[in-house]
Amino acid sequence: NGNEFSPKLKPGEQIVVSATGFDANGNETATVEFVLASGSQTTKEWTLWDLSPLGSVVKGRFNILGGHSDDYGMTTPKYFAIDNIQFAWEEVVEV
Repeated sequence: NGNEFSPKLKPGEQIVVSATGFDANGNETATVEFVLASGSQTTKEWTLWDLSPLGSVVKGRFNILGGHSDDYGMTTPKYFAIDNIQFAWEEVVEV
């Protein structure tokens, strides 16, 4: 709804969370995005976000972008929750 510090989103404005994967050598594998809010529509319930396009990773980085900003950065509250993450391990055997 907005407030004195951060006005509500205008039509077409979005708040997006991105996830970037990194392999064992520190190289980026891929980045996938999830739209948390767009205009007056916001994500209000648990929603599946498939991170498998990141591939085989050893590290992940999350970032939130969009919304209103001022000289100090994004004024829209930046938070999201993650639950029920499923990991799969592969055994690597060096010969």
